[in-house]
Amino acid sequence: MSLSPAAMRERMRAVAVVQATPMNDDGSLDLQGLRANTEFLVERGRGRRIVLVPTGSTGEAYALSDAARLKVIETVIETAAGRVPVVAGTAKAGTELTIELSRAAQRAGADGVQVVLPYYHVPSEDGMYRHFARLGDALDIGVMVYNNPLVSKLWMPPLLMARCAEHPNIVADKESASDMTQYKAMRDAVDPEQMTVLCGLGDLYFSYAAALGCPGFVTWTANFAPELSLALLDAADRCDFRCVREIASRIGRVYEFVGFCARNRGRDPWLMQGYTAGHTYVAILKAALEITGLAGGPVRGPGDELTVAERDRLEEILREIRLNPRALQRALNAAADRCRESLRRIGAGSPRPPGKFARCGIADSGRASPFRRARPTRVHIRRKRTGARRPSQNGRPRFAGPFLPPAPRPICGGRRR
Repeated sequence: MSLSPAAMRERMRAVAVVQATPMNDDGSLDLQGLRANTEFLVERGRGRRIVLVPTGSTGEAYALSDAARLKVIETVIETAAGRVPVVAGTAKAGTELTIELSRAAQRAGADGVQVVLPYYHVPSEDGMYRHFARLGDALDIGVMVYNNPLVSKLWMPPLLMARCAEHPNIVADKESASDMTQYKAMRDAVDPEQMTVLCGLGDLYFSYAAALGCPGFVTWTANFAPELSLALLDAADRCDFRCVREIASRIGRVYEFVGFCARNRGRDPWLMQGYTAGHTYVAILKAALEITGLAGGPVRGPGDELTVAERDRLEEILREIRLNPRALQRALNAAADRCRESLRRIGAGSPRPPGKFARCGIADSGRASPFRRARPTRVHIRRKRTGARRPSQNGRPRFAGPFLPPAPRPICGGRRR
C-alpha cells in the first residue's frame, strides 16, 4: 500500500537515491540487473533513512519510452516490496501527459512521484502553479517538485514554492539551486510542516546545506556507495561537521573525476556544471556500478561512454577511497597465494583451505565489503621471511608472516572496532 502524502513528506527526510537504469549491450532493459541493484540498496539501507527514485534524469528517463519507464518503476516497486519508499520520476513536458504517467505509477504502487518543471516551452509562474496543482488534484500520493534550472531553463522562486506547498499533495522539493543563498531563501519561505526541502545536487552540496538544517539530500553516488551517503546524513544529524568533511572529501574524489571527464569533452565546468555537462556523470555512474560488481551497461544516446583510460582512472579512484571490492578481492587472492607459496617453500605441510585466508570482510555472497575490518592472517615460520619480529616463545623467536591488505579506514575518525 502506498504512503499517504503526509507520510511521504516525513519519509523524504532521507537519502534519496536516484537510480541508474541498467541496460544490456543491445540497448534493452536489464531488469535482472535492476532487481539486483535495488536489492543491494534496500539491504544497505535496512533500518536507515533511504528512498529510491527510479526513472529520473540519472535513470535516463529522457531516453526511455513510457512503456519502458513503467516497466522500470514496476520492477523497483516489486523488488522493494514496501521495505523502503519508492518515488517514481514521471515528468513530461505537458501537464496532461505528466498526469497520465503519474497515475500509471500510482496504480503500480509508487509512494510518490518526482516531477521536474515543464521543460520545453517556458511557462509563466501561474502556468507552473497550475501544472503542479492539477497534478496534485489528480493523485492520491505525494508529489515532489524537481526544481532544477539546469535541465528546465527556469527556477521556481520561493514564494511560488510556498504557494505550491499549501496543496496537501505537494509535499517535497528537490531543490537544485546551486547558490546556497537560494537554498536558504527556499527553506525560509516554505513551512516545513507543509513541505520537505531537500538538497538536490548530491553529497557535496549537502555538506554545505547541512549547516542550514537541510533534512536530506538526493544523490547518485549512493547507487554504488550507499554507506557513505547514509553516514553523511547521520553525521549531519549529529552536527558532527568534522565527520561531514571527511566523508565529503572521500566522495568528492568522484565529483572531481566528473569534472575531469567533462573537460576531456571540451567543457571546463565550474564546480557542479561538471555534474550535468553532457550527462557524463551517467556513464561514470554505470562504470562505477560495474567496477563494484553491480549492473550498469551502456548509456543511451546521445550520452558519451567513458574511454578505456577514463575507466581505468575511475577504478583507481574507487580503490583509493575503498570502494572497489573487485580490486580488494584480487588483492586478497594474491595475498593468499603468497601465503601458500611461503608455506610450500618452507615445507610447512598442506596449506589451509583458501577460505581460511579470506578473513577480511568478505560478504556471504563472496563479494568483498569495503567497510568491514580486514583481520590479518599470520603464518608463523621458523626463519624470517617477511613481517615484524615478535616476542619469543619456548626459547625460539617468532616472526609474523605475510599480511593481507590493511583494513579500510573507518568512514569517520575514531577507533576501529
